[in-house]
Amino acid sequence: MHFPLWETLPLGYFRLSVCVKLHSEQTVEGQALLIVAPRKCYLPSFPKRAWGISLQLYGIRSHKNWGIGDFRDLGAVMKVAGTRWGVATIGVNPLHIPAAGLTSPYSPSSRLFWNPLYLNLEGVDEWRTSAGLRRKAKSAKFQQTLKQLRESPRVDYEAVGKLKWTV
Repeated sequence: MHFPLWETLPLGYFRLSVCVKLHSEQTVEGQALLIVAPRKCYLPSFPKRAWGISLQLYGIRSHKNWGIGDFRDLGAVMKVAGTRWGVATIGVNPLHIPAAGLTSPYSPSSRLFWNPLYLNLEGVDEWRTSAGLRRKAKSAKFQQTLKQLRESPRVDYEAVGKLKWTV
């Protein structure tokens, strides 16, 4: 069978359903996902030679993160790298949730969900609108834990996760 659909369909995702009646009055049905994509990918107008950097987000330290690099830190690096250094691309380690009990940032168990440890919780709307959250974050115990995580020479994934999950 021949279906010249790509000539008339716009770009996008479609569900293709086929029902064929056989000689013996039996019908065969099937479905498939049909993806209509452009013939070539978008190419930005970069200079002839573009360059980039690679970084491990978990290893970025700042006075604002909670002992692990977060998306606020990544945004700051992107801004500096792009405007000051002319960087065209930045490669990062996998940012997905690792399997339970596995702290390796190179072994994501799902590509569907980002690891919440990389969230900049202070940039989330609920942080700004919840007096209770801000009060909890200002407590002596919370601030002491945060200070320890920021000053630790290594990322303590378990402690960072525990602190972030409390809010």
